[in-house]
Amino acid sequence: MSRKCINDPNCFCYVCGELTFKKQRRNFTNLVMECYHQCFGFSVAHQDKSWAPHVCCIACVKNLTDWKKGARPMPFAVPMIWIEQRDHVSDCYFCLTDVKGINYKKKNTVIYPNLSSAIRPVSHCKKLPELILVATTSVENDNSQPSTSSVSDAKIKEGAVSDEHGERFHQDISDMEKRYQGKWSPNMLADYCWTIKRDQPEAKYSRKS
Repeated sequence: MSRKCINDPNCFCYVCGELTFKKQRRNFTNLVMECYHQCFGFSVAHQDKSWAPHVCCIACVKNLTDWKKGARPMPFAVPMIWIEQRDHVSDCYFCLTDVKGINYKKKNTVIYPNLSSAIRPVSHCKKLPELILVATTSVENDNSQPSTSSVSDAKIKEGAVSDEHGERFHQDISDMEKRYQGKWSPNMLADYCWTIKRDQPEAKYSRKS
């Protein structure tokens, strides 16, 4: 895109997508990137792109490191999914999020859009249970990703879902595996997130073509 966004992308957390004030911003360390990779099954990306945040908030840093220690679950099962925006008018998270006059006390009043280029985190639910540590070939290798079948099998073995929901989850993952050649990717997760939102009548936003 030719012009700058209304708000600096680095005013938002890469992980949760929320407005992050300067004192709350943290750069990605190797530890945080490793925790992110293990928790969500794919690596922190787009750090060389101007259209994605390059920072995370202190809350997400703590949540990820605590998750790795087994101290607490992550507050969501899928983090923000960032894709390059088409334009600044209808598909830019940083232009459409109104933060004018917002201070720390009013931070929780910010309304965030859910866009094709910026899909908000998906919370834990019966259809998408809490992510668990899945054995991967190499956490240090940014290109290594668990197969969709290994992730879904692990969830069922751990008893994270009932037989009924497990069967539905397996079917969804199987469909995604065929479409994306068996590998997790931001595009695959974005597609699956929208599938979940489509199946939930209470979902506030709908996908824009």
